[in-house]
This record gives sequence, structure tokens and C-alpha cells, in this order.
Amino acid sequence: MENFIAANPTIVHFGKDVINDLGTTVSLYGKKVLLVYGKNSIKQNGIYNEVIKQLKVIKADVFEYSGIKSNPVVEDVDAAAEIGRKSNIDVILAVGGGSVIDSAKIISITIPVSHSGWRFLENTAKPAKAVPLICVLTLAATGTESNRFAVVQNIRTKQKLGYSSQFIYPKHSYLDLSIL
Repeated sequence: MENFIAANPTIVHFGKDVINDLGTTVSLYGKKVLLVYGKNSIKQNGIYNEVIKQLKVIKADVFEYSGIKSNPVVEDVDAAAEIGRKSNIDVILAVGGGSVIDSAKIISITIPVSHSGWRFLENTAKPAKAVPLICVLTLAATGTESNRFAVVQNIRTKQKLGYSSQFIYPKHSYLDLSIL
């Protein structure tokens, strides 16, 4: 076996019912929350209600962006970032699988700027900061909940690009066995 050193800045909350401290974690970053998720599956399976319950405990102001597509598009990123800017949000809470989390990562660096998130993906802009991101994983697959990579597509240019930055690591990720 080879020796190695590993470092990952994402704090992973793993186990049964770990989501019960989500509100406390969110409150470390503020009370204005941009909740990002896909279509209706989190409402149908009850995860949405659990998340909202946690956010009510901390009296969070919640702004929602739903409908993230299974192949994330920059149009959703830019629309959600605009909500985040106008609402002066403190933290992003992404609830879903890889597409939702990848979108939220790019949203996190797009909120502080006045241009499209696509500029980051095409490497014509570099982020200087990011809004903190917390993830609640609902579908284990790519590991995006604890890495610095994201993939987003642009329907207009017909491109699907990957992006990597230290700024897009989630601060916390919840892998709750009772919801996975």
C-alpha cells in the first residue's frame, strides 16, 4: 500500500437521523437561506418537510428555487443566483442528487457577481468568493457532495462543461441513512 495524506474541507454528517441537526448547522452561516432542489420528489418522499421543519426551528427566511433539471443547465443557475442576489441570502441549501448539488456549486460563485455562471465554466472569469453551501444528499452517485467539481450545460451553445474550484466545496454535507 502507498502512503498518502488526504484533506477534504467538507464536513460530512453521516448516519441515521443526522438531518436532525441541519438547522443548527445552517444557522452557523446565517438565517437567509436559498433552498435549491429538483422537481417534486423531495416533496413526495417527505424530505422537503423535514428540511423545512429544521429551518423553522432557526426561524430562517427561506427563498426557494425548484426545478433543477437532471442534466443541470446554466439557465437554472443564473435564475437561482438572481434570487440569491435580490434576497441577499447568507447560505445555500441544496437538497437532492448530483445535478442539484452541481447547480448549487455554480450558484454559490455566481451570486456574488453580476455575470452568468457560464463565464466560470468557460474559464473567462475566476471566482473571488462563494456563498456557503450545505448539501442534503438524496441520491448517492458521483461524490459531488464532498468534492470541488461540477458539471453544467448550456442549451444555447450546446456545450456541457466541467468546472473545478476550491471555492465550490460544500461546507457541510448530510448523508442521512434514513433518507438515502
